[in-house]
Amino acid sequence: MKLFTLIFSLIIAFVAIYYGTKLFRLNRKVSKWMKVKAKVLSKGIIPKKLSTSGRVRNTVTIEYSYKINGVEYKNNVVFLVELMKGEKGFLIKDGEKFLKKINSDIEIFVNPENNNESVVYCDGLIMYIFVIFMGFLSAMIGLLNYIS
Repeated sequence: MKLFTLIFSLIIAFVAIYYGTKLFRLNRKVSKWMKVKAKVLSKGIIPKKLSTSGRVRNTVTIEYSYKINGVEYKNNVVFLVELMKGEKGFLIKDGEKFLKKINSDIEIFVNPENNNESVVYCDGLIMYIFVIFMGFLSAMIGLLNYIS
């Protein structure tokens, strides 16, 4: 049982440290991108059925347009995790509350090397540090349990 606990905690630790570090680095990179004013074209909640459990997880979508050097771009990336092909889930009430905070004009982060790449929110640095910390804590708990 101790070996199973060790393996399980090390897997959790690896995943937490890997993704926490990846999101932390992405946050630092995106925070240096240029900030640009954008106009919200549409916003809403998209229910997505999870194939394995049949449950529904909702994602928030915001489509926006912005101009750089006279060229208009459109995008719908809201959160950093979406730049990694992930998505952030919401309960319907939380999604609706989140969307109410979005005005028709927003400020976004745009990649200066690729103006097609943009994101609305570049926050959560404390959360990524916490995830990394929890990864190390998981590894320590597994190791201490195994050697005791």
